[in-house]
Amino acid sequence: MEAEFVVDCKEPEIIYNSLKVEGIKAKVYLENTSLIINLNADDITEMRAAINGWLRLIKMCEKLLEVLE
Repeated sequence: MEAEFVVDCKEPEIIYNSLKVEGIKAKVYLENTSLIINLNADDITEMRAAINGWLRLIKMCEKLLEVLE
């Protein structure tokens, strides 16, 4: 099972550097101003958990960036 999603964000480089070490089954890279996250999972439960975790991490990073502005 595989999922890939594109996240357009204000500071993709900062978020990329914060998240790139998370998880063995995740590939995180930048494309222009977008953060690309490619996830691989063995089943739907693992995929759901991975997607939720990554989305929470991205949201947290963006909130921290807002506070630091």
